Amino acid sequence: MKDRVVHAARDRGIELDVCHLEGSPRTPDDVATALGCSCSEMVRSVVFVADGEPVLCMIGELDQIDPGLVCDALDCAEARPASSDEARAATGFPAGCVPPLAHDVRLVVDAAVAERPLVYAAGGDGRTRVAVRPVELLASVDSLVAPIAA
Repeated sequence: MKDRVVHAARDRGIELDVCHLEGSPRTPDDVATALGCSCSEMVRSVVFVADGEPVLCMIGELDQIDPGLVCDALDCAEARPASSDEARAATGFPAGCVPPLAHDVRLVVDAAVAERPLVYAAGGDGRTRVAVRPVELLASVDSLVAPIAA
């Protein structure tokens, strides 16, 4: 796991539980089993490009992002998923492993995710997840809450 995720959390006063995945879980169900949680407790962070600027959209693991709702939330004309290169350039992390903190990209959290007491998010690499309270995250990073799931 990238140490900068832990340092960023500590610098912002966010409590993280770092979970290292053993083996090679391939599906969301496999990851949930390895973490000892349900898929509904897991989230994905997907980099989007909104009017040319990167934003990080955090949604439920099994949900899809509606680009139109992202535009509504950000009052922008166009939003699309970032390419792998754009995601890495914006965050410093590979697509699929982007944590919700440790970068300067604005975070847009789906309204349903914001209401959860605890979520498991990517921890910066393919074998690490971090358990974080959305309320702490939202209070500590440039973020907004809006319905963005399709």
